[in-house]
Amino acid sequence: MSIKNLKIIKEKLIPVLLAGSISLTMAGCQGKVKMQEVSLTDLLSIEEVKEVTLMDELLENNSLMYQEKSYLEAIHQLEEYMTMVEELKFIDMEEVKDLRPLSEEEYHSVEGISLEDVLLLKEIATSRGKTLKEEEERLTTIKKLAHVKEYCNNWIQANGKNICLNLMMASVKSSVASELGIPPEEYATIKIPALMRGTSNGPEAYYLQVGEKSYKVPVKAHEIWNTLNYIYEVQSATLTDKTEFATYRKAINFAKTTMAAGANVKNGNIEAQYDAKYIKENYTK
Repeated sequence: MSIKNLKIIKEKLIPVLLAGSISLTMAGCQGKVKMQEVSLTDLLSIEEVKEVTLMDELLENNSLMYQEKSYLEAIHQLEEYMTMVEELKFIDMEEVKDLRPLSEEEYHSVEGISLEDVLLLKEIATSRGKTLKEEEERLTTIKKLAHVKEYCNNWIQANGKNICLNLMMASVKSSVASELGIPPEEYATIKIPALMRGTSNGPEAYYLQVGEKSYKVPVKAHEIWNTLNYIYEVQSATLTDKTEFATYRKAINFAKTTMAAGANVKNGNIEAQYDAKYIKENYTK
């Protein structure tokens, strides 16, 4: 089957395949509120959310950048690459290394292609050709997809952890900045200190530094505490192929929840403005 012929059934094919992708992205997502179906862009377009976070303003001012991408672009790329790898997981590519390699130009042409294009190529790769020409095209497509899978995995391993840590940190700091009335140009005065563990074996309070002042984040801060706790867990974690994707999705979910929760400051303590029940009822689909 050729790309040209496949494009004809694109409108019918993509929704079905994407449905499978969505179910995959739900795997491993933990926390009291499941927000995987709400994109960061959609979340930050909600007026009530914009009132309790500085995230939207920081993004508009290009203050939150990962390399040359905004946090929104970086997270979108991370989520898309993880879905691509999962979509290609069950295609047998074991013997690709024994086949004649493609040209560097052919490999380069599929680096950075969209999820939609990967799904179209996947359909070719999993359809047995009726003619030698179609079978040759199928094998060529498998070679391309093997390269896509490797390319995406390498990018995820190099960038995924830092992207998620940056997003979680920004979600906490931007909520606190909004509550304290800190303008975007002074956002950098908010610091998440290195973890200092006490002797207790149970959950502990964390702290944020805003200029010269320290604020306590008790366990009852819920959404904010959860995200801070996961920041420290991810920082010290050694991720494997089995835990990497679930870790990143959980981190993104915590960040969204914290943005939606907002913050209240009372007597030097930081707590969530909205609880999990409110977030679930008002911001999830």
